[in-house]
Amino acid sequence: MDLLNVKDCVTQLLIKSERCRNSDARLTAAIWKHYLKKDLEKMQAIDLLQLLADNKLPNSESIRRVRQRLQEKNIALRGIHYKVRKSEEEKVKEQIKQI
Repeated sequence: MDLLNVKDCVTQLLIKSERCRNSDARLTAAIWKHYLKKDLEKMQAIDLLQLLADNKLPNSESIRRVRQRLQEKNIALRGIHYKVRKSEEEKVKEQIKQI
């Protein structure tokens, strides 16, 4: 999967959709829908799972990382939850250290 294409797709969705800016799940679903195009209408769940297992769709973690990097660099692409996530950052780091 070409990360430059994923980056372009993530960028466009962040520009167009406030909901995608605030939810990695919505962003991932929108990206996968974009990659599946017309096939989605006739696809069964098992087909989607097979595509994911065969790495034929962008990895959800890659999508999240691209989103994170874009929002870090471009304030206009940040959603309303960005400040909340950033304010919780140190607390989460401390919790992870305790594990």
